[in-house]
Formats: sequence, C-alpha cells, structure tokens
Amino acid sequence: STVTEAPIMVVRNGGIVENCSLLLISSADDVGSRLPDFDFDNDGNRNRRQDEAWTPATGVLCDSGDCTLKDVSCVVSENARSKNYYMVECIRVDAGPTGAKIVQILGGQTIDVYSEYGIVIRNPDTVTNDTASDIITMGSSQTSVSIQDFVIRNQEDDAVLILGGAQTVRISNCSFTDNGGDGVEVRGGNGLEFLAILDSRLRDNGDDGIDVDQYDYISEDSRVVFVQVLVSGSEILGNEQEGILLQNADSLTVVDAVINENGHGGIDVEHLHNIALRGVVVKNNARTGLSVQAVRANVTVADSIFDSNGIEYDDGERYERSGVHLWLSDQAIFSNTVSSQNHVDGFSLYAVQFLEMTDVDALENENDGFQIQKGSDEEYDPEDNIAPYESKVIFTRVRACGNGNDGIEFFVRHDDDDGSGNGRLRFSPLSGVVSCDNGDFDFELHGGGNLTFAPSSSQIIAGSCRESDDELSSGCRDDDLFDVCGDDVCQPRVVLTNDGRLLN
Repeated sequence: STVTEAPIMVVRNGGIVENCSLLLISSADDVGSRLPDFDFDNDGNRNRRQDEAWTPATGVLCDSGDCTLKDVSCVVSENARSKNYYMVECIRVDAGPTGAKIVQILGGQTIDVYSEYGIVIRNPDTVTNDTASDIITMGSSQTSVSIQDFVIRNQEDDAVLILGGAQTVRISNCSFTDNGGDGVEVRGGNGLEFLAILDSRLRDNGDDGIDVDQYDYISEDSRVVFVQVLVSGSEILGNEQEGILLQNADSLTVVDAVINENGHGGIDVEHLHNIALRGVVVKNNARTGLSVQAVRANVTVADSIFDSNGIEYDDGERYERSGVHLWLSDQAIFSNTVSSQNHVDGFSLYAVQFLEMTDVDALENENDGFQIQKGSDEEYDPEDNIAPYESKVIFTRVRACGNGNDGIEFFVRHDDDDGSGNGRLRFSPLSGVVSCDNGDFDFELHGGGNLTFAPSSSQIIAGSCRESDDELSSGCRDDDLFDVCGDDVCQPRVVLTNDGRLLN
C-alpha cells in the first residue's frame, strides 16, 4: 500500500482477515528524510518527534462490531531500510461504547518494521483522556480484545499500548522483545477493568516489561482506578527499567512467573489496593525485588523466592536494594517464601499494620534478614487516612540466618517530646523462630519507641555455638527465652508450589 493518511485495511462488523501480510511501500520522496531519534527533556523523559515528514499509516484498523485477524503481519521488504518506510502501528483497535466489540488477534507478527507501536487500543473520542468528560465509567465499555500467539519486536516505542476504551484485554502466548518502550503499557486506560498477560515473554525492552498507569478523571482533583491485572506463567526478563511497574491500578496478581535481571526493580507498585504473588521467582534485578509503596495495600505472597536483588545498585535508599520492601501496608501475609543474598535487607518493612510470616527464610543478605520499622504516631499524615496504630507482627517457623548484620532488627521510632506519640509494635514469635549465625546481632531493638515482646511458650533459637569451646559466643543465650542454635537449623528451605513444582 502507498496510503499515507489512512489505514491500509479496515475490518469491521464481523469481518475476518486470515493469512495476510501488509507492506508499506511509500517512496523515500513521499516520506522525507529519515526520522530523527527521540530526544529527551531535562527529566530524562523521551519526547515525541516534532518532524512531520513521516507516513502516519496504520496497518489494520478494527473500529466497529466484531473483528477477527488470523495470522496478520506487518512486514518490511529487503530494501525498505534505506527507503524510510514508516507505520504508526501495525494494528489499531478503536474501542469504547461506539467502537469495536469483540476483537481477536490470533497469530501474526510485526518484526523490524519501522513503526512506533505494534498494537494500539484506544477510544478515538477520548484520546487525550485528561478531563472529566472523557471518562468511561465501569461497565460502560463492552469491548473485549484478545491477542494470542503474536510476536512484536523492534518497535520504536511500546509493543502494545492501551490508551482506553476496552473493558478487557487478554494477551496470551505472545513474545514482545527488544522494543524501544514498554512490552505492554496502559497509559490512561479509561474503561479498562481487566488486563491478563498469560504464558508470554516480555524481554529486553527499552523501558518496562509491563507498565500500568490508569487515570480516569471524575473531576479535576479526583480519579477512579479499577483495573485488575493478572500476570501468569510469563517471563519478564532483562528490561531496562522495571519488570512490572504499577503506578495506578486496583489489584495485581502474579502467578508462576519469572521476573529476573531487569535494569531497575522486579515488581514496583505505587498505588494499588491488593497484590497477590504465588510461585514467583524474582532474581538478579538491579534494585528491589518487590517494592510496594501503596499506602493501605493488602499484600499476600506465597511459594516465592527473592534472590540477589539490588546487587548492581549502590546509590539511593536502602529499601531500593532489598529483596522485599513494604511501606504503610494495611496487611501483609507471607508463607513458604525465601529472601536471600540481596544487597541490603531480605525484608525491609515499614509500619505494616498487620504482618504475618509463616515458613519464611531470610538468609545471607548483606545487611539484615528482617528490618521491621514503626514510625512514631506523629509521623502519620491525616491525608493518607491512617490513624496512629500499633503494628502487630507474628512469626511462625521463621529463620533469619547468615545475614551480614542483624538477623531481625526492630527500629521503633519515638517523637522528640514527652514520648506520648512513641511508635508501638507488638512482636509475637510463635513456634520455630530462629535467628542464628548473623554478623552482628540476632535480635536488635533501637529507635526509642515501644516494643511489646510477646513470645509463645516455645523457645526462640538465637546465637551461634562454638563446637571447639565450652562457652557460647556473645550472641548465644540459653535461658527461659532463647535456646541455642544447632548445626542444622539454618538449612535452606525447599520451596514447592501448590502444583508440586520445585522453585530454584
């Protein structure tokens, strides 16, 4: 096609296209000089091109009724690289109340095509998505988009960009690699209620593997967020920024996924209500394995491993180099999970209102196994809708062994006046709590606040024993509270998932 201002093909109202390749063949004279690279502003954000000498063509447009694309690809000819052929996106879905309804993209690819995006989903009536009139309320959009067995590589920006309009987007068995932006990005995403990324590979992209920032405005100062994100059976590897970045969403569920070797963090959550991880391996990311700074979030982690994160990052706050970091969560429940060999702490936990750890190990981290902080009552901002509270921490069969500094450190802050606003934390170690062979202390308390230590009748194991000496090392006590470390209490935990898989 030589079109320059319109889609090459429009599919609507039940149309089906199968086994079709699209090639843009505008001449170099039509397109103009080769497009310049993106430039950057002072904050490091990439600016869009100002040069208009390009061909704003779309490969396939689905904009009304049902649309099915089977093995539809955007391709480039052998000599196209020297002729500046350009396409805005291979496939565009115009969704929303008046747009496409059921869109199925089954098989196909866009590889090495000089285009900005692989697939774009948008509501053409609310492209700017920045005023109250733009909102698509929950349930008002009935558009469903399914992307299956599709390969997108070497796009200028995102592989898949979701601007809004669709109610559900399901991506399964896809490969999005080596793109200049994100593997999958939700930017605005008005009307989007459910995003699923299943059995897919998002690797070596120039920004994040997955980036979700939903912002539906209901007034100038208020917005509603309701998208639920599911990532299952997927690999998110080697992206230049975060593996998964959730800036605004309702919930995130990650199941049986590998999130390794990303240039920033593995999973970074900023504003969200619920997060659940099960059977997840998060390793060798340059910053924190899991960071949840969403105030009042509920966090559940089971059958997971956080290993060797933050190793390549020596600047910034300590939480940016830990296995797991939580900030002001309402509730956090961890089970059958290991955080080991991270650059700073295994678990860095600040003012979690209710924290329960069962069958959890923090092993051989460079600083603390667990650093548990509680701020003074004066630190809490009423705008966060948080009243002063006592943090409650319950440990059952928890081991903190071989860490470079402390096994379990409590930092309970106080105010600087009369002490009436001191932080309050209640620690309840139940059976099988072990802190042994750590570089400094097995348990340490500082900060001046109030700690209620409420163990069960079971003894806590602490300290390290010298086989060659009759005396115990300085950290080892044998009395009514602490028992002595044995030789086998710090063996690595075997992490099995519910379906019997052994996580490495």
